[in-house]
Amino acid sequence: MNDSGIFMGWTRTAPGEGAKAMQLYKHLDTYLRTLHAEGRIDRYDMVILGPNGGGVGGFVLIKGNREKLDTLRSSPEFREITVRGNTSLLGFSVVRAHFGDEVRQILGAYQRIAAESAGPAPRWS
Repeated sequence: MNDSGIFMGWTRTAPGEGAKAMQLYKHLDTYLRTLHAEGRIDRYDMVILGPNGGGVGGFVLIKGNREKLDTLRSSPEFREITVRGNTSLLGFSVVRAHFGDEVRQILGAYQRIAAESAGPAPRWS
């Protein structure tokens, strides 16, 4: 099961960089369509949020196999996309995303750690 993802988010377009940001969106959409057609990712969603007063104005969510996504993140083309994002979008970030079983594993770790903190203090020495 492919329970891994990549989240690419931003707050808004950097001042004076609107044309570059539009080129980036179009290029990213074409690039991700190609990756999907080649079976390198399972799916992707490009999302633009309405005015919200918050810290996220839009994002791209890419879903797929962890190993394939790790390879994607280290590819020269993806690296160039992230550099373009950093120069044309404010608050740009690229982080690993988790779904399904990965979420359950992470929540299980939180639950174990929370249970430890509810009991006597651990001895670290």
